[in-house]
Amino acid sequence: MSQVVTNWIELKDLIDKILKECLHEIAEESAKYLKQFVEINWYNAHTPQIYNRTFQMLDAISRSEIKQKGNKFDVAIFFDTAKITPNYLGDGLWNEHMGFNGAGFTSGLIQTLEEGNPSPYSPSYSNDGIEMFKNTSDWLEKKLPSIASKIFAKHGLKVLII
Repeated sequence: MSQVVTNWIELKDLIDKILKECLHEIAEESAKYLKQFVEINWYNAHTPQIYNRTFQMLDAISRSEIKQKGNKFDVAIFFDTAKITPNYLGDGLWNEHMGFNGAGFTSGLIQTLEEGNPSPYSPSYSNDGIEMFKNTSDWLEKKLPSIASKIFAKHGLKVLII
């Protein structure tokens, strides 16, 4: 589909539209990859023995709306901790997303998945994290040219990466 622009404002508007579309696709694909990575490398890597899974970690993977400020566009892929609910299950049970003191442990849980947990008292004891953010970033660095090229081609623009 070719488009005709007759002035710089139309050109800028077209480029902004294409960039937003690229960012939307990049954010969607990145969130999907992160979710799949966590599922394979965390959920499928072990079967819990002393707690029940809620799958709230997977459901919490979210993306922000695309924001534009001047010539800058922002979008974020993140764990929405509001979707990870601490839940007291009773004395003698391993509570959901809670520390030993009864306080919520959602941000600590995300950090533990990323970096690992040296505590032998953890129900999913592991010194090694799964490095989900680093792996997603590495994946995106490889996939970014093909995702962007696809969107640009849809608008009649050919991207050559040399």
